[in-house]
Amino acid sequence: MNTWTVFYWAWALSWSPFAGLFIARISKGRTVREVAFTGIVATSAATIPWFTIVGGTSVWSHHNGIADFGAVIAGEAGPEVSGFILFETFPLGSLFMLAFMILVTTFFVTSADSSTLAVSMMTTGGKARPSTINRVFWGVVLGMTAAILMILGGTGSANTLQQAAIITGTPFAFVCFLAMLSLIKDFGSNYGRVLLQDETVLIGSSRKTDTDSPSGPAGTVETDDD
Repeated sequence: MNTWTVFYWAWALSWSPFAGLFIARISKGRTVREVAFTGIVATSAATIPWFTIVGGTSVWSHHNGIADFGAVIAGEAGPEVSGFILFETFPLGSLFMLAFMILVTTFFVTSADSSTLAVSMMTTGGKARPSTINRVFWGVVLGMTAAILMILGGTGSANTLQQAAIITGTPFAFVCFLAMLSLIKDFGSNYGRVLLQDETVLIGSSRKTDTDSPSGPAGTVETDDD
């Protein structure tokens, strides 16, 4: 549990530059509030039901003797095949396995696409649309790197990938912290105070209406100076 906990936070940090650039690229024209709110709500709406339904069903199946996950995880197969053990207990197990493989493949394809786009943008001076050759080159490099780690890891290839994510994620923790401070400083210099705001608006415009202005709805108010 401790190893997986460290792996998860390091994995998120190591992916943050690629995912951040990719989301910023496809979110052109949106406000920061919209991107942040949609990203948090959308990912939570997809992740929470998945862990609740699949994880809860796995725990229930294990405690009732329907599926023995302990023997599978302790064996050579490892926890990577736990999903197949669970789906075997379902009435339409083969169909669920096929859908699971499609879901995993889609995840890898979209992750590789975002990674190659982000790396290509960084290596071409920030071009919004890098060349196809550049993206193919970095796709091959990333794929070969993952394959080498899998081959060198042998039966414990998943542990090798975890260690690589932890090693790369640790320095990115400091990079993300500095980037966060830079973002707050830039927003503060251009849009006013960012932290400890007097009013926070999640959805919609934060601009004040005409009725909130000192002039009121009737127009400008003359002063003694006029």
